Amino acid sequence: MPHCVCWPRRYDPQFLGMLESPADGFGCWALPDTTLAGIGTNATFASFAKLCEGGYGSRPLEAGHSMVAVNPDWTDAADIGQFWERKLKQSAEQLLAPEQWQVLYSCRMLHTSRGRAFGLLVGSYGLGWHLWRAASEDSSSVAADSCLLWSPHQPEQSLVVETLNKAAAAAA
Repeated sequence: MPHCVCWPRRYDPQFLGMLESPADGFGCWALPDTTLAGIGTNATFASFAKLCEGGYGSRPLEAGHSMVAVNPDWTDAADIGQFWERKLKQSAEQLLAPEQWQVLYSCRMLHTSRGRAFGLLVGSYGLGWHLWRAASEDSSSVAADSCLLWSPHQPEQSLVVETLNKAAAAAA
């Protein structure tokens, strides 16, 4: 079953505030050797890049410091910024490169394009990726016996869609 451990609470995180505009919803928390930043989207990526490059202080640049992106919802580096924002696009290519990040925990509600099949894709560091069947688009609960797929690496979208569609057809 999906799970989440609230490890930051143990370290008394300090909320440093919202970056740029509170309306963006992009906040920052400090732990002893870690910075938590979230929720990242394509629209808030410029603030995240500025944070990573030391624009809000040098702490993220210190040796041994970790950056944790909480619930990042970036699509692809090519989708960041406008075509004339060359520096921002270059930052996106560097910062969003897959080799730069390890998924600690990811949980996403999914539905196929026709809206017939619903699922929950959960990935945890060291535990792999699980695709769970959900009862409806709004359901975040899953049954213990509804794991449709397990993989040590994030499964390709085509495999996830195929697996969800087969489960929906079998249940119909």
